[in-house]
Amino acid sequence: MQELFDDLATKLIKERAKQMIGRNGFTPSEREDLKQEFALHLLECLRRLKEPPQDRQGFFRRVISRYAISLIRRREAQKRDHLRVSSLSKRLVDCDGQRVEMARTIPEDHMQTRLGIAPRSRLEDVDLAYDVASVLAKLPPDLRDLCERLKDHSVAEVARQLGVPRTTLHDAIGRLRQRFEDAGLRDYLSR
Repeated sequence: MQELFDDLATKLIKERAKQMIGRNGFTPSEREDLKQEFALHLLECLRRLKEPPQDRQGFFRRVISRYAISLIRRREAQKRDHLRVSSLSKRLVDCDGQRVEMARTIPEDHMQTRLGIAPRSRLEDVDLAYDVASVLAKLPPDLRDLCERLKDHSVAEVARQLGVPRTTLHDAIGRLRQRFEDAGLRDYLSR
């Protein structure tokens, strides 16, 4: 059925993409993306047909029109509404009358709440810091150094710094994990 996708289909897709630009939040930079989405959707619809449509032009128009409606509905869904989206870099006035980036006004625990992660209490944080410090004090110097480096750098960066392959470093990280697990800190390893 893909052989039915011809100049007529391409023309109708270009027309619809052009009509959508400037409406419902679609920008000129999205024109090519829209054309590709329409083409892909039309090809999928053609692939599912058992026999060629009798009115090709009518079929193409219906498929493209209905898909355009779907794209608009998706774009205008409340959480994606282009009129409500704002950059976190946008500057606004906070409760103290200071101009700050919007990102600075978001509470620290918001991300944890959004992800469904219960934040630890201050007491739990203090206990955890004590437990980690105890484990670190018992580590051999090479593993302690590795822990300190991993606080600020990725595994690849630490491997470059130490001049060892990442696989070797992963073995050492496995030994570190085992030490923390043995100390009863397994739950904190993935956080």
